[in-house]
Amino acid sequence: MRKIIDLTHGIVSGMPVFPGDPAVDITIHLNYRKDGCRVGRWVMGSHTGTHMDAPSHFIPEALSLDQYDVSRFYGRGVVVNVSDLEPDAPITPDHIGTSLDISNPGDFIILHTGWDRYWGQLLYEKHPHLSLAAAGMLVEHGISLVGIDCPDIERAPEDDYPVHQFLLQHDCLIVENLTNLGLIPAQKGWFTFLPLPVEAADGSPIRAIYQPCS
Repeated sequence: MRKIIDLTHGIVSGMPVFPGDPAVDITIHLNYRKDGCRVGRWVMGSHTGTHMDAPSHFIPEALSLDQYDVSRFYGRGVVVNVSDLEPDAPITPDHIGTSLDISNPGDFIILHTGWDRYWGQLLYEKHPHLSLAAAGMLVEHGISLVGIDCPDIERAPEDDYPVHQFLLQHDCLIVENLTNLGLIPAQKGWFTFLPLPVEAADGSPIRAIYQPCS
């Protein structure tokens, strides 16, 4: 049996969210005693926890996640190990060049910083970030999605979010707040990042998993 690894942070009330995003509140709306069944009420933002950014997150009239075929969220990925980086360090073209050599157009690039170990701590906000030059290399190589185990693909706060703007303008989807990348046993594998099919979704929490290549 092939080993499946869950790369998703659980969603719980009071969990960390990006500054300015809605707080997460998970409550019971209907209960067994009064209503004969249980129904939860979930309040959260579209970029809660492990999530995907759509082009419409930053670009008016651009594609939302519900407009993509579901096949776009499954693909071969190459893991880039940059877990030796310091806080606030940029991920540069030198860090990703070798990984692009073994990638094909349409593949995913997954940035393993190891920063998920700081989830819920102040240091989580001082994460490594993708440089604009490295983002340019990804787009030039035809990478269709880039994921990272940090709260933001770029250095925050950035008023104009140049890396988001560049990647999303070139239809390169973004996944943030991954976890457990250090458990992945090989550099290459298959990744599934499934967003909810919400109308006009500028982003969505996802269930992210890895499975090894056959």
